[in-house]
Amino acid sequence: MAEACKTVLVTRPNGAGKGFVKALRAATSEPFRAILSPVLEIGFLSNWTVPPQDVDIIFTSQNGVAAYATKARGESRRAWCVGSRTALAAEALGFATYSADGDADALVALILQDETHSTFAHIRGVETRGDILARLQASGLDVIDCIAYRQTPVALSQEAQKLASSNQAYLLPVFSPKTARTLVTQLSGADHAWVVCLSEAVAEPFRTAGFKHIICAKEPTQAEMVKTVVDCLGGNSARPGP
Repeated sequence: MAEACKTVLVTRPNGAGKGFVKALRAATSEPFRAILSPVLEIGFLSNWTVPPQDVDIIFTSQNGVAAYATKARGESRRAWCVGSRTALAAEALGFATYSADGDADALVALILQDETHSTFAHIRGVETRGDILARLQASGLDVIDCIAYRQTPVALSQEAQKLASSNQAYLLPVFSPKTARTLVTQLSGADHAWVVCLSEAVAEPFRTAGFKHIICAKEPTQAEMVKTVVDCLGGNSARPGP
């Protein structure tokens, strides 16, 4: 197999994107070029109310934590988080956190194990996935729906567009179905992108669009995404070539 590619196109929102690149560099000595080009712009909404102090909070992304931070701090209330990065962000805001370390299914299962019969509030974006609210309500839980931010698609940067239209192979880590749907409308060719997906739900838009090189992380966590990308950079996995 030809030499592994050494360019990573990171399309997460700026804070999350920079954090992911930092995690990659900490995890490998392999040199690589990182291009940061967010394709979703996060806009915080004001027309929602912070739930009472006795309500537990559900966070399914770091964006939800950031949206909450525009109105209040955690003040030691309980927060149920989809993964460790989201939990760390919530802890920094003052929450007492419980992390599912997985996906929506794992988070629902974790919450249903709680025996305190709390009321919950899901701090989420306009678009969400996993049907967490409906599934918890169907199980008899009282869940408040708080739509706190909006994700608006934006165009890839000129540098990213130049890479995508070239013959150079590159790695494209993707963390959400909305990002995946946004990218397939902007990327001109599928032959040279090696797409590393958080889950099969993220991979589906790329499969439908005919992308040839798709790798799914073994677990839907940032740690596993870092490992998968590092494996590709070092040639220890399904290694991309030029």
